[in-house]
Amino acid sequence: MKHFTNFLRKGAYFKEADKFATYLKQGIINLNNALELLMKKAISDINEIIIFESKSKDKVHSCILEYYKLKRNNKIDIPLYDFVILKDPKDLKTIDYKDIIDLYCDLFDVGDALRDDFKELNKIRNSFIHLGIDYKQEYYKLAGHINSILWFLQFIYFKKFKYNKRKLDSLLCNISQVGFGFSQVEETLYKELFQNNIDMVGKDLEQTFNDTEVQTYIKEKNVDVAFGYGSDAEFINASMSLTNENDYIELVFVSNHPKIPGLIIDDGQQNGRVFAVFTFDNCDKAPVFFYCASDYMGIQVEDAENQKIFGQKILEINLKD
Repeated sequence: MKHFTNFLRKGAYFKEADKFATYLKQGIINLNNALELLMKKAISDINEIIIFESKSKDKVHSCILEYYKLKRNNKIDIPLYDFVILKDPKDLKTIDYKDIIDLYCDLFDVGDALRDDFKELNKIRNSFIHLGIDYKQEYYKLAGHINSILWFLQFIYFKKFKYNKRKLDSLLCNISQVGFGFSQVEETLYKELFQNNIDMVGKDLEQTFNDTEVQTYIKEKNVDVAFGYGSDAEFINASMSLTNENDYIELVFVSNHPKIPGLIIDDGQQNGRVFAVFTFDNCDKAPVFFYCASDYMGIQVEDAENQKIFGQKILEINLKD
């Protein structure tokens, strides 16, 4: 966390990349390495053999057999992982980290959004090329990945840790502060990039809403409708609520997309319906792609995070086409 803290204090918005990028790079390397070790430890606690892959022709590698023979005879008390490191057999290695990520997420029911965060950070760890290209276009995504991963460590992984309480509390406090710093960076740069686009979409929606034909239709249906758009701490959004004697419906247009800038139109519920998705492929023009659910009631998607993933997949398909 020390390198991230130094970076956030001195060059958080990447305006002097040559001067402060080293702090960020070192922080990414350390975080990525720590995640790999933490995941291996968690998997090993279930079955320590499954993190290894062998090129040996034997069904069970001789090094593993030797370890368990020594352990059965109470002649060794170190983990298999440490024993393999000591022996250093050329044909027995731990599986690649990208496979460790999938294995860990499958075993511990970690969602696709965090799985993608782990993988994206690992890609960045292996290649720092894009850090110097366009800090706004790329860096806000990186800040989001780091923030999500630190949230995972703070509220999920370390919650199950049995460790010195004072030291653990100090670590969690540090993680929280760094995570908050990156969340602020992500939000600020995202708004710099897309606020004008959001305003344009919001104003177009507002103008349509206030159209005489629409207002006449609403009055005939005896429904109270309110519309507005703006920004809050987490999202840039526009929302419309409909109320009659029996029902209250809120449509929320969420724009804070973690991977591809775009709007996801849903009903604002944790387990709700997605109605439409469209992308911001150009910050200076109106969206050219729009997806609309074939069912006027939308598509039921459980969990708000899955609603974002659903929108992301649609946007990715569109960009590939």
